[in-house]
Amino acid sequence: MIRYLLLWFVVAVETILVFIALLLGVFFNKYGAYGKACLMYWSKGVLKTAGITLEVTGLENYNPEESYIVASNHRHFFDIPSLAIATKLNIKYVAKKELFNIPIFGQVLHLVGMISVDRGNSSKALESLKKAQMLADKYKISPTVFPEGTRSKKPGLLPFKKGPFMMSLNTGIPLLPISLEGTDKVFVGKKCIPRTVHVHIHPPVNPNDYGMEKRNDFLKDVKAIIESKPHC
Repeated sequence: MIRYLLLWFVVAVETILVFIALLLGVFFNKYGAYGKACLMYWSKGVLKTAGITLEVTGLENYNPEESYIVASNHRHFFDIPSLAIATKLNIKYVAKKELFNIPIFGQVLHLVGMISVDRGNSSKALESLKKAQMLADKYKISPTVFPEGTRSKKPGLLPFKKGPFMMSLNTGIPLLPISLEGTDKVFVGKKCIPRTVHVHIHPPVNPNDYGMEKRNDFLKDVKAIIESKPHC
C-alpha cells in the first residue's frame, strides 16, 4: 500500500517537474532531444518507484537512431514508460484526446510532443495520423501506437485498428512490433508489487513488402508477431 501511494505521488511530482522543464525549454524543439530527455526522466522515475525491472530482448533487431512506427500490445499504464526506456527511441505516443484534458498531465503531453487522436471522429483521427506521419518524416520521431486501441484485460490481443499500418504504408517507415509482458501484474489491488517486465523487440516489418493492396495481411502478420511471445 505504501509503495502504491508513493508511486502516484512520484508520478504527480515528476509530471509537474517535467511540465516546468518543458515550459522553461519552450524554445527547444519538443520533437528533438529535449523532449526525449524529459520523457526518459519521467519514465525512469516511474519504473524505479514501482520497483519495475526491465528485461529487454531483441535489441539487435533495430537501430535506436532510426525512426519507426512502433506497435505494441497494451496491458497497463506502465507500458508507456517501459517502451520509452527499453527502446531508447525518440518515442511520441499517439494518445486518445481525453488524456490531454487532464490538468497538467495533458499539458505535459502536448508540450512533450505527443499526438492527440479523437477516436470518435474519423476525419479528425485521420488528421492526427497525417500529423504523426509528417513529424516522423521531418523530425525522425517514432510514433508509437497501441493498435488494440485500449488495454486488454485478458490473455491474447484485442482486434487491431488500421491506423499504425496505414501510417507505415503512407510514409514507408518500417513498423517495429514489440511484445510486452508483466506490466499488468505490478498492481495487485491497492498494492504495488515489484516485478520484472519483459520487453521483446521484434525485427522491423517493411511496409513495402505489402503495399496498400495487402494492408490487411500487413495487419494480420504484425498481430501474429506480437502475439508470438507468451502471455502478451
